[in-house]
Formats: sequence, C-alpha cells, structure tokens
Amino acid sequence: MTSPRKIPYAVARRALAAAALLAPCVSGAQSTRQGAPSSPAAARPAARVPSPGPDVFLVPLTTNGGVLRAGVPANLTRRDGYDNQAAFSENASELFYTSNRGDGQTDIYRYAFSTGLATPVQRTQPESEYSAFPIFSSTRAASTTATAPRGATTSDAGRALAVIRVEADSTQRLWRLPLDGAAPSVMFPDIKPVGYFAQADDSTWAMFVLGSPATLHVAVEGRSGSTVMARNIGRSLHRIPGTAHVSFVQKGTGDWYVMELDPHTGRMDTLVKTLPRAEDVAWVDGNTLLMGQGTSLHVWRRGSAQWEPLADFAFAQLSGISRLAVSANRQWLAMVADVVPRTATAARAVYTDRFTSASVKRGIETLAADSMEGRRTGTPGGARAATWIAAQFKAAGLTPAGDSGGFLQHIPLENRAGPSAVGGGVAAPAQPRFSVVASWAAWDTLPQAARGRASNVVGVLRGGDPTLRDETVLVTAHYDHLGYGRAVDGDSIFNGADDDGSGTVVLLEIAEQFAAEKPKRS
Repeated sequence: MTSPRKIPYAVARRALAAAALLAPCVSGAQSTRQGAPSSPAAARPAARVPSPGPDVFLVPLTTNGGVLRAGVPANLTRRDGYDNQAAFSENASELFYTSNRGDGQTDIYRYAFSTGLATPVQRTQPESEYSAFPIFSSTRAASTTATAPRGATTSDAGRALAVIRVEADSTQRLWRLPLDGAAPSVMFPDIKPVGYFAQADDSTWAMFVLGSPATLHVAVEGRSGSTVMARNIGRSLHRIPGTAHVSFVQKGTGDWYVMELDPHTGRMDTLVKTLPRAEDVAWVDGNTLLMGQGTSLHVWRRGSAQWEPLADFAFAQLSGISRLAVSANRQWLAMVADVVPRTATAARAVYTDRFTSASVKRGIETLAADSMEGRRTGTPGGARAATWIAAQFKAAGLTPAGDSGGFLQHIPLENRAGPSAVGGGVAAPAQPRFSVVASWAAWDTLPQAARGRASNVVGVLRGGDPTLRDETVLVTAHYDHLGYGRAVDGDSIFNGADDDGSGTVVLLEIAEQFAAEKPKRS
C-alpha cells in the first residue's frame, strides 16, 4: 500500500519494532535456572551467570472466528545474562521480569511498551527478587478498568508486586514490593522456603514450598499458618481468569496433570494431562490454556482431552519454550526461550537479483518528473501520481482494495491555504494546505473552493497457503512530496526523487516479484 500520510502504530507495536527481531522460547526441564533457587545450596545466585542466558519474547495473539493464532515472536531482552519469569501489568502497558546482569545481583525489571526502556523496580542488594506478579485487588481492578485507557501507564501509588525474595541469609519468602519505591515487606513470615505462588483472591494465596517433595500451601493474609493441599507439584501456579481458583501441575512417577483447585473448599479437579515432562502453562481465558514444548506452542480448551498445536517457532531459531504469561486483554503472550545458535555449515540457497536498474530508473524518473508537480497531497500532480501507481498495481496482477472496486481509497480534505509564501522577495506559487475532514458528510458542508481530495493506493496479493493466507504482511511507502517552493536556479518544483519516489518504486518492484512468486501469506 502506498499512502500520502503516515499511519501511527499502537504502543505495543512500537515495542515490537524496538525489539526488532524474531523470538524463541524455553522448555520445562531446566527448573532451577528458570526461577528462584530451588534448594538452599542454590539460594544465592553465583557471581557469574551462564552466557548467553534465556530471553523474554513477546508474541501477538489474535482470535478470529473463535480460532486463536500466535504471531511472530520478538526478543525484548536480547543480551547475555539471565532474563526470565515475565508478567504483564494490569493494563498490559508494562512487562515485569527477573533479570541478572552478570554481577550476581538479581532484581525485577519493568519494560515499558511506550518507550521500549527496561529499568529496575528497586535495586535491593544483597537481597534478590524473582517471580514478580502484580498484586490483584478487586477494588483497584474495578477502578483501573473504568479509568485507565488501553496502553496508558497507571499511577504507581498503591500498586505493588508479589515477589520471591532471596534474603541475605538465603531465606526465601513471599514479599510485597511496592512500585512507588516504598520499603518492601514480607507477606507470610513463617512460610518458607517459597519458590512460586499464585493469588486466588484479594487475600488468599497458593504457594509452592520447596522440599522433598515440593508442597502446595494455601494461606490467607492476616492469618497464621497454612494448609497443605498437594504434594509433589510443579512450579507453574496460576489464578484461573474469572474465578478464585488456581491451577497447578501434579507430578507423578509417570504422567503429569494440570489440576484445578478451589482453595476455599479444597476441591480438586483434573483438567488435562500435560505434554511429556512439560510443566509451564498460562491461561488465555478461563477455558483456554497454553503450554510450550521444544519449539512449539500448544493450546487446550475445556472439554477437550488433548492439546492441539498452535504455533511452531523453529523458524525463529528458538528452543525449549517455557514460562508463559498472557496479558489481561488476551492480545499478547510473553514467553521465555533459549536462542539456538546459528551455524554457517548449512548449505545456502543462491539467489539472483530479479530487479533491474533500468526498471527502477524509469519508475523514479516518472514519479519525479516535472509533470507530477512535486506530488503535493490534494493537488492534480498528486492525483496523477496515484493514477500511475494504480496502473502499476494492475499490471503486476494485484487485486484492487480501494473504493468502489478500484485501487484508490479516497480521503476528504479541506483547503486551509493562507497567503502565498514569499522568499527572497519573490512569491512562491500558491499551494493548497489541506487537512483531513472527519467524514464525507462534513466535506459536503464545505464551500466548493475549500474542498479537496487525496487517495491512498491499495492493492492486495492473496497468499497461496490455505493455512497462512489469513496472515497479512503490509508493505507501504508514501508517494507524496512538497509540491512547489522557492525557485532554485529557476526551478520551483520539489521533485521528490528520494522522498519518497525511490521507496515507492521499490514497493512496486516488490509487488511485481511477489505476484510472480505467489507467497504463502497475503
């Protein structure tokens, strides 16, 4: 698509662009490396963390016609060192994760999607924190839902994370870590050593307590003691969305199972057998569960007896998917993975250049010709450029996707031109100054002299793969330029060969080649 105006991207899309690369995921067998230390001997992190370590990746999720799809993963923490255990903020504007930068100190970092910056929540040396998760409050959730726009960063006042803190004497307990910088506080002083946890409701917590075997404890804030609900459990504890229940993985000598627990009544129900020796899950909603294994992501829905494949990220050079988290709006998945080193031993395909300099030169000379009058938005020159681009789309075999079955998508404009600009004592040619009008109905109310129109040029090449054709790759360039200006050596036309005539011609060349090769995606 070519367009006379740039289209703003959503906050999280900017984060993907900043992350810039494909992503991996990490699988279940590496338990101590993936979380808070699981034995007293491992309680204090070594001064040197293995390099490279696991990374956190962001994957877009979409649902179309009830079918869940996972997009291309992007690496948010591309660096040596330990990055793990991601959790989204309440409104999905931030991601919290555990990070060790190689100095023996482990802290919780917050990644802001609005800026792409990662900063520590608090630097707490010599104590270290793991497994951060925003503390849920039904009162706060109601007010946040009513007032916080999507993508906005809510105030840190009153917000806190629940974390596993490895204290100076190697004790591991569940702590409250305020986001406003206030002092952390232990939540259950007598329950230790805690490795993982889930919050069932405002005051009820399920905790994985280390031991042989590990046990599942339920405790209530403000009350002493806890109740042991299960033994020999896995590390993956989660509140089930829309309920006050939690899920956990029950391990056995043979198969492992995802279980649902009502912490108030003690009732347990078996949901589904896990993938072989995998234990990390995440809920998309109260009926849909994700699990990773190797390079693949799988999905289970209530009522089903088995897992179904959702995505295979082998193409992204990933291995061992683990530690999954889904945003509350169900649009994003965070996962942990190791990057598979790329080798130079594999045979490489030999490509030949199908573009010709002569074709590119002809296209640029056409768009930058004086007859296009600088391609200013809303001018006859801009309209001529749009008509020529549409003809190239048609010749390449693209399907029109504009208005009324054509390639042009028309945009209503209002001319707000003032007096002609003057430079060097010589008036520059008068040019319209257009702004976009909210609707064609509003456009109809304008004086005839104030009405203008511009066009996007839109063509579609339908993908050839029945499974992947609903995934869309957008290729875009803007074709407009500045029109006229103060004369330089007697020439007042701003031809715009490189802004963005060259980019538009490259787009046309790509369209022609893709049409000939019939890619899998649209």
